[in-house]
Amino acid sequence: MKHFTISLLFLLAGMSAWAEGAIVKGQVVDSETGLGEPYATFKIWKEDKVGTPVILTITDEDGNFEATLSDRGTYSLEISALGRKPIHGSFAVVDLSETIDLGILPMEDDAE
Repeated sequence: MKHFTISLLFLLAGMSAWAEGAIVKGQVVDSETGLGEPYATFKIWKEDKVGTPVILTITDEDGNFEATLSDRGTYSLEISALGRKPIHGSFAVVDLSETIDLGILPMEDDAE
């Protein structure tokens, strides 16, 4: 029973550590219509580790995205979609309990 209790404590401690992190969220929209940009690729990486994304996901059907970051630091982001100009930006995570709302990010057509 003692081993079971210790194992359960480690499991619960691991689950709470896994759930911690800063949340970054926002919405990608068409710059002309204001409608959500569905399935745009969303990449986040730490600025000191360019080229190695810590998050690689897509927006939902309404252009919304949300991701959890487990480390403090400065991050870069890139949002891209076929036929659109990519969006680039950066933000900092200071507190792992914070929510960083990047707001509404307009995406333009790529005329080239």
